[in-house]
Amino acid sequence: MATYTIRLLKPAGRELERLDKVVGTRVVRKLRWLAENLDGISPEPL
Repeated sequence: MATYTIRLLKPAGRELERLDKVVGTRVVRKLRWLAENLDGISPEPL
């Protein structure tokens, strides 16, 4: 099982900081979940 890291570019980090604290926390939690579980899901193209 591979280990993945999410890296935000500076503009994305600034946008994340501008979000409401509750929403920003949810986004960060979802990104961490995605990094931990990427091997177990089948991403589809948008």
